Amino acid sequence: MPAPAPAVPLPAAVAATDEPGALSTALRHNPTVVANTSTSCTESMVRGSWAAQASELASTGMQLRKPPPVRVRGKGTSTTVKAVPRFLTCFVGRISPDVAEEDLTGMLEEKGILGVRCKKIEPKNGRTYSTAAFRVSCSVMYESIFYDESSWPEGAELRDWYFVNNNGGH
Repeated sequence: MPAPAPAVPLPAAVAATDEPGALSTALRHNPTVVANTSTSCTESMVRGSWAAQASELASTGMQLRKPPPVRVRGKGTSTTVKAVPRFLTCFVGRISPDVAEEDLTGMLEEKGILGVRCKKIEPKNGRTYSTAAFRVSCSVMYESIFYDESSWPEGAELRDWYFVNNNGGH
């Protein structure tokens, strides 16, 4: 593995501003600028590549914050206050392109998953693929059937659906 580039201070004009985009502008002019995680952003340093930055962040123990565990899951009934049911949502890929939403829904209902929702994902910009993909959702009460390998055709792939909010986060 090559040695990382020597550390060089970030240009003073970038370090002295809180202006949005100042760091990305500096990165365009000098792609080796990487934020030093042990100091503030204004004390950024120049170092190797983005891969080196990712490796450095991982070594500091920086992790995504996990949501707190659910302490109670309600089982009572109320006529005025209703809970919103939780759904499992997955990306299902490597399905034959001639399979329709109704075919996949019917197959899962035969396996015992009721109320399943299947939406075929259409390729963007006129692209074509040799396989089809679906967004599939069902109630969390069918989790054991939904994630059972024998519930799916051989070669089908399931991944958790990746939700992105409108603010650019996860």
